[in-house]
Amino acid sequence: MSTTWLPRSCGGLRNSRLCEVKTASDPEARFNAKTQLVRNLYSAGYTADQHRELFRLIDWMMHLRSDLDRRFKTELIAYEKELHMQYVTSVERLAKEEGREEGREEASLALVLRLLTRPCGALPVDVEQSVRRLSLPQIEALSDSLFDFKSLADLKNWLTTERD
Repeated sequence: MSTTWLPRSCGGLRNSRLCEVKTASDPEARFNAKTQLVRNLYSAGYTADQHRELFRLIDWMMHLRSDLDRRFKTELIAYEKELHMQYVTSVERLAKEEGREEGREEASLALVLRLLTRPCGALPVDVEQSVRRLSLPQIEALSDSLFDFKSLADLKNWLTTERD
C-alpha cells in the first residue's frame, strides 16, 4: 500500500505512527494532522471497506480530546457532504456502531446489577462502582457466574479474583 496519502503536516513525516507521536503533546496539531490524514484517504483510491479500516486505524492511533473529536466529526461530515457522497458517511457509520456498542454495554450492566440484588441484596456503593468499572467481557463473565452466588461475599470474592 502506498503512503502518498499521508500528510506532510508532521514535518514531512510519511509515517502515521510518527505523526501520532509528534503531535501527542499538541492537541490542535494532532487534530490538524488527523483531519489531513483522513481527508487524504478520499483521494487515495481506496474501496469503501479499505477506507473504513484505515479510518479506524487512524482514529485509534490519533485519539483526540472530546471537544476536538466532536469538531473533527462535524468537519468530516461536512467534508464528506461537500464531496457529494451518496452513502452514509464513515463518521456517521462509526458513530452508530459506537452508540450500539455503548447501548449493549449499558443494558448488560443494568441487567447484571439488577440480577445481583437477588443473591446480594442492595449493593454497597463501593461494590456497585467496582461492577460498573468492569469491561464488557468481564460483565458477561459476571453474568454467567452470578447464578452461583449465595451472598454479597461471593460477589466480592469474584471481583477480587477478576482483578488479579
